[in-house]
Amino acid sequence: MALFSKSGMARDEVFSRLEAFRQDDVKWQEGRVFGYIFDPGQAAQAVAKQAYSMFLSENGLDFSVFQSLLKLEKELAAIGAIIFGARPRWWVILHPVAPRASFWP
Repeated sequence: MALFSKSGMARDEVFSRLEAFRQDDVKWQEGRVFGYIFDPGQAAQAVAKQAYSMFLSENGLDFSVFQSLLKLEKELAAIGAIIFGARPRWWVILHPVAPRASFWP
């Protein structure tokens, strides 16, 4: 592992090193992994990457500061409840820091 340098690291070197970290990973894009990865296709993956990038810097541990993340969490949890047949009015979202109850009409 390299120590921090005073001058930093060039962008290309950062990404080159990150790619080197991947060298022993399973090539999931080639269909060589069962059960760990879902490949939704390039179009859906591009949407997911853009959405992820939009919220990359927000911290989901404090919803009083980032109300958008609370809205997203509630919508995703409600979708999960519907998919798994839960009763959407009476269940709790367990958060690693502050468990809280969430209710939908």
